[in-house]
Parts: sequence; C-alpha cells; structure tokens
Amino acid sequence: MPEPSAKPFELSLQRDARSDPLSDALEYLNLRGWIPGRFELTSPWGIRVDGPLGWFYLVLQNQCLVEVNGQTIPVPAGDLIIISQGLSHCLWDKGGGQAIPIEELLEPRHFEQREPLVFGGGGPATQVACGCLLLDGLERSPLRSALPAFIHVRGRRQQPLPYVDHLVCLLDLEA
Repeated sequence: MPEPSAKPFELSLQRDARSDPLSDALEYLNLRGWIPGRFELTSPWGIRVDGPLGWFYLVLQNQCLVEVNGQTIPVPAGDLIIISQGLSHCLWDKGGGQAIPIEELLEPRHFEQREPLVFGGGGPATQVACGCLLLDGLERSPLRSALPAFIHVRGRRQQPLPYVDHLVCLLDLEA
C-alpha cells in the first residue's frame, strides 16, 4: 500500500475566476477585538503599549500625543488613530516623561465591568475611547507588508466624523 504524501502549500499566479487579490490577502485572517473602554487621564500622564495587539484610540476630550516608529503625532479631540498590530507606541499628554506600561494599569474590571481607566497626576483631563485588535493569520497574509504603521483619521471641529463615531458606538455595543 503506497504511503500518503503531504500536499505542499503552493502560491499560484493563475487566478480562479472567483478569486481576486483582496480575497487572497484576507483568506487566512480572523479579526478579534477587545474594548477596555474609556481612559480618563489627567496631566501629567504617559502610557507605553507593547505586545502583539493593534490598538485604536478616539480622543474624546482635550488632546494627546502618540509616538510610534520614532514619529510623534498630535491627536486632538475628535481624531481617531489606529496603530498597526505589534507596534510598540506611547501615548502622552505633553510628550517625554515617564510612560507606564499599560499592563500595569489595565485590570480585568476595565474589560468585564467596563470601568474607565483613571490615571494621571490630577491636572487637565483627556478622555480617550480605545480598543485593541488582533488579526490572527496576519503573519501569513500578503497584507502584512502593505499595512502602514498607523492610520490617522482627522475629526471635524473637535468631533469625530459621523461614520467614525457610529463605528465606535457599534464596537462599544458589541463589547
């Protein structure tokens, strides 16, 4: 009796009529997300985020600075910033200073009871709605090399664009 042979993975340049490049890039991806909720931060504050997740932040009040890949991005109220999966980054009120690792700040109650994360030195307040994302299978997708380090969606008159606001509300309801 002949032994069964393993079929190797092959990437074919010939496309099936039902296939397209975007479908191929998304084929192995599975999106998971968690919403720790709202951060209520008072100046001075700084948060460092490391690890395998992607994060998004919608600034609801005041402003913050986001540092990713050596670039500092001012993010005023109404703006949304999405940080690509696995990129270390910092959020600051003014930049510089000490940034506390997020693992030291977030507790299960922030996810389970939806309690806001309250942190900082008691100065002017910044409020941020946030969530984390994990694309399982991203390491096998051709999409990985095409993803930017961050996506910055600017709000209008210190308010999120309507579709951003609706999307964050839907994510919040889903959580």
